[in-house]
Amino acid sequence: MKTAYLKDSVRKLKSSIFQYISIILIIILGVAFFVGMNVVSPNMENTAEKYLKNNKIYDIQLLSTIGWEEADVETAKNTEHIVLAEGGYTQDVIVESSEKTLAVRLTSIPEVEINQMDIVEGRKPEKETECAIDTRMEKMYGYKIGDIIEIQSGTEESIDDLVNVKSFEVVGITRNPIYLSQYYGITQLESGELNSYLMVQKSIFKTEVYTSIYLKTDIDQSLNYFKSDYKKQVEKIAPKVLENLVENAQERCNTLYDEFDEKIKESEKELADSEKKFKDAEKQITDAEKQVAELENIWLGVKEQYQINNILNPGSVTTISIDYINQMLSTIQINKKEVEKKRAEFEEKKPDYEQEIADNKQKLADAKYQLENFVVDIYQNNLTQNESFTSLKNDLVKIGMMGKVFPLMFFIVAALVTITTVSRTIEEERGNIGILKALGYGNFTIAIKFIIYAMLTTLIGSIIGLILGNTLILQILYESYSSLYALPTLELKIDWVNTLAVIGISSISIIGVTLFITIKSLNEKASDLMRPKSVKEGKNILLERIGFIWKNLNFFYKSSFRNIFRYKRRLMMAIIGIAGCTALIYTGFALKTAIDTIAIRQFDEIKIYDMEVNLTSDLPQARVDEVKKELQEYDEVTEITPVKQQSTTLWFEDKNKDLYYIVIDKKDVKNFINLKQRLTGEEINLTNKGIVITEKLAKTFEIEVGDKVKIGDEVKSKEVKVIGIAENYLYNYIYITPKLYEEIYDEQIKYNQFFVNTDEMEIEEMQDVVDKLKENDKISGVMLTATVNNEYQKSLTSLTSIVLLCIGCASLLAFIVLVNLNIINIAERKRELATLKLLGFYDKEVSSYVFRENVILTVLGILAGMLLGNFVLGIIIQSAEVETIMLPNELSIQSLGYAAILTLAFTLVTNFVMNPKIKKIDMIDSLKSVE
Repeated sequence: MKTAYLKDSVRKLKSSIFQYISIILIIILGVAFFVGMNVVSPNMENTAEKYLKNNKIYDIQLLSTIGWEEADVETAKNTEHIVLAEGGYTQDVIVESSEKTLAVRLTSIPEVEINQMDIVEGRKPEKETECAIDTRMEKMYGYKIGDIIEIQSGTEESIDDLVNVKSFEVVGITRNPIYLSQYYGITQLESGELNSYLMVQKSIFKTEVYTSIYLKTDIDQSLNYFKSDYKKQVEKIAPKVLENLVENAQERCNTLYDEFDEKIKESEKELADSEKKFKDAEKQITDAEKQVAELENIWLGVKEQYQINNILNPGSVTTISIDYINQMLSTIQINKKEVEKKRAEFEEKKPDYEQEIADNKQKLADAKYQLENFVVDIYQNNLTQNESFTSLKNDLVKIGMMGKVFPLMFFIVAALVTITTVSRTIEEERGNIGILKALGYGNFTIAIKFIIYAMLTTLIGSIIGLILGNTLILQILYESYSSLYALPTLELKIDWVNTLAVIGISSISIIGVTLFITIKSLNEKASDLMRPKSVKEGKNILLERIGFIWKNLNFFYKSSFRNIFRYKRRLMMAIIGIAGCTALIYTGFALKTAIDTIAIRQFDEIKIYDMEVNLTSDLPQARVDEVKKELQEYDEVTEITPVKQQSTTLWFEDKNKDLYYIVIDKKDVKNFINLKQRLTGEEINLTNKGIVITEKLAKTFEIEVGDKVKIGDEVKSKEVKVIGIAENYLYNYIYITPKLYEEIYDEQIKYNQFFVNTDEMEIEEMQDVVDKLKENDKISGVMLTATVNNEYQKSLTSLTSIVLLCIGCASLLAFIVLVNLNIINIAERKRELATLKLLGFYDKEVSSYVFRENVILTVLGILAGMLLGNFVLGIIIQSAEVETIMLPNELSIQSLGYAAILTLAFTLVTNFVMNPKIKKIDMIDSLKSVE
């Protein structure tokens, strides 16, 4: 008897193999996506952790406003718990690439085992004329080994005063553990963004002091950098190091104070000398003019007296002849012309004299300002405070959050559909269960078959899903996310918590439901089980009460609607399954739309200027107006305005953030930057009463219009009012008027850029304009908005690939779910469909009868999925946003359309695929199934 039972079980499995395969596929998808999205964050953390430890990343970085000397390095090294100390140099410079002017940081190569370079290709620089470039400079800007890189200072200071070498050969491509993020931070050069770095020899730097000191401690290396225990250990050691350096800093402070004082005296002397030189030159000319004028008056008087005497005493003899008088007057005229020439030369040189005096006055003012604001500040920047490290840590948290939300919903949909399928399969077996009970089989023997089926599908699906999740999906996600960071090959580490959790949840849910339904069925009498469940009593549905619609429906539609709403559980399970899949597809498409449009919105709708023109030095209003006139002479230039764009710090309550401010005239701002509120579209007026900040910054710090914030630096800052919050998607900005800037910083505005609009033209034609502008010696570089737009769209492709993976998996899940629901639906209704065939309905009419219900259920599921998808999108966007990017959380009609069309298309394809199954229904076998 057991052999017969086993054969029957195997026969049943074979006959329902496609049904079980569909359940396995659903489990595979749910588990793979859930595991893949949840393990990417811990695996990225594990990879970063090993990378930092292998390359001996520093524990503590010491910074000082006056730099560090070799004695400071030795003092730090001799502090308790410090095992390594290394002084390092950095210098920001300019590199002219084929596409744009790059702000690049020269970074000295460590000489001890700390912050070790990770050579990706080539070799480590060995000569002063050699350098290693970062991976970003290779991938984004096209530099390669063998290229020659020329550097410039980017300021009025000569590059020769900064470094010994101005030209480097690229011999290697490297990663530096200090720069984990592909966003390297801010600089005072160009637009304010640091684009890249070069690793060079220490000996090329001319500065006498180190920029930083990097320290390695004896902290237990088993501690995870990303956990709080490591942070606490470092924070105990760092203050002790600073304490030991206070005395050194005070000595250097006294020396520098004396130097500043001497500098003031020198500046005062230079100013006095230049003023005396000007006054002496002017006095010399004035005295000469006065002397010539006096001599001319004297000799004109003599001539006049001679003429009078000649009239009164004709023929009389005089001591001075008229010829001599005329000769003297001629000599005076010659002297007069020489003096006038000297006056003209003086007037010509006068602006230079005045400029020299003005420069010396400014030099004196700067020296006095430095002395008045001279503050020595020494502080530590621990690894956990490193901007790149913090960015990665925050993004890992966000990736973890995203791995909880989207995959969880994905897994829930898969689990619900699987549970529904299993429960319907068991109910379909009611008759067989009744027969087995009648034949004397025990409850355990009958139940074990279904439990084995459930265990096999769960284990097979979970194991394959775990393998795919930990390999294929994990690798795709890592490649996408890691493009935002300079990380090595993924170090795979099995996340046993998530692995066991997903197996446990899958097993408990599916096996538990199987057991519950089987036991429920086994509690019934064999005679009741061997007969089909009584058909649910038909009731009037809501649609029947809408007379003008119901009357116009034909029999098939009326029957379909009654069937749909009569079986409430089947209706709810179908709608939940379809709605979940539609919501996932919509979320994916909407997220892709948001990512694809932010660069376009930023550079086409908000920053509406065509190019940024960078000046070689900061210029006051009068000088910048002269350059403006020069640029306006180009026929292609239509509008131009001077701006000052630089980095600053904003403080609000107990939080602060480094960002960029843009100083622009309130009359010109509308032509170059579209300041408006995102939700209302209302225009924001820039005034002298306060600043306008961008939306991401406002959301992060919870700042509202009317709040007061502080901006400036650690030496000088001022409280200002927020008068507007503007739409913005990339980076964080503050917009200020020139007058307000002068009030905040207590200095005359000096501009470092122009925003320029040109005639409408292609990017190749724009490049010709760029080449013309670069011929002006006052311009250091030009950045096209179109080029920046293209760069950002490339950089955002990593997020796009993640979204495409989500859409692909969600679409596949939707298709399998629909196929599965159809299989169960047809299996449940074999007798009903066989009856229709017996009554003379054609195969096409019978198929339409079933598939019409599928389409109606799909439409209802799509509508529910649209509501659910918009809710999920908000959570996903909040999780996916990184520090410098704001994704718009807006209802996307286009994405709704894509999700609806795709889900409906899957339904139609499913109907087409399942049509042969309906045709193959045997009328006699189906109708005799009860017997």
